[in-house]
Amino acid sequence: MKRKVLAIIIGSLIFLALVLLGLKPIVLRTLKPSLPEEKKAEVFSQEVEPLLAENDIILGINPLYSGQGITWQDNSLTVSEDGTYNITGNLPLGQIIITAPKQVTLNLNNVSIFNETKAVLDIETNGRVILKVNGENNFTSDSLLAIDSKSDLLITGEGKITIASNGDGIKATNVVIEANKTYIMAKNSVFAKDTTYQITKDEFIALGTSNLGKIASSPKQNVLIFNLPDKLTNDDNLSLQSIDTAITMNFKGLNDANYIILSRADLANTDYILTKNSEKMTIGEKDTFNVGDGLNIFN
Repeated sequence: MKRKVLAIIIGSLIFLALVLLGLKPIVLRTLKPSLPEEKKAEVFSQEVEPLLAENDIILGINPLYSGQGITWQDNSLTVSEDGTYNITGNLPLGQIIITAPKQVTLNLNNVSIFNETKAVLDIETNGRVILKVNGENNFTSDSLLAIDSKSDLLITGEGKITIASNGDGIKATNVVIEANKTYIMAKNSVFAKDTTYQITKDEFIALGTSNLGKIASSPKQNVLIFNLPDKLTNDDNLSLQSIDTAITMNFKGLNDANYIILSRADLANTDYILTKNSEKMTIGEKDTFNVGDGLNIFN
């Protein structure tokens, strides 16, 4: 009898152990369902992309964009429809092409574009293009032109844009510059031949080596143009300083540059000096220069 009871107890314990062992994998399978291997590969191969609003563009080796009027081919991003486009990011070896017929606004937010052989901005239609700059923006070309435009061009906004070219800076029919800070460094002309330009406010600094272009007359402009007796170098430190006010504009030189264009909204009708490496410069037998109200050219 005792043996029978003992056998029943042992059998019950064994059964209970088997039940418990059997339930464990069932519980695990319920809590942690697994995908087939092909589904796992599909899930992990998907890239997470940022959500883009209409006409948003993020530049890069493979730009991201949203909008019917945007295409990408051969390192060129083409905008073919009128409208406003929001652009950010870097394009290390590419360009933006505008073929829209009437008007395009490019909101540039910390954009950097470099091209070795072409203009970084190629505007192929006779309309109007607005560059609205925010943050720090750089257009750099090792070719003969940085911006090539058949359209009228307006550069505006509260940010800064630096345009550098191994040839001319900007070629366009008419250019109006009213951005907060605009710097142009051109190994040839700041504005290509037959380009008419107008500087209406804020800070503008440009250095070049040949043709000045045609500056449009405007009572809003306070522009100083210096045709230098000696060429500058990249190591030169230059400064425009007012004699009786606290206005100062400091900037670097450019190899072989022989003229400077300076403008700022707060330039007053007063006398200034121009220094190079802390030494006062004499230009055309003058060592003080008056801004006046409008255009002033010193030879």
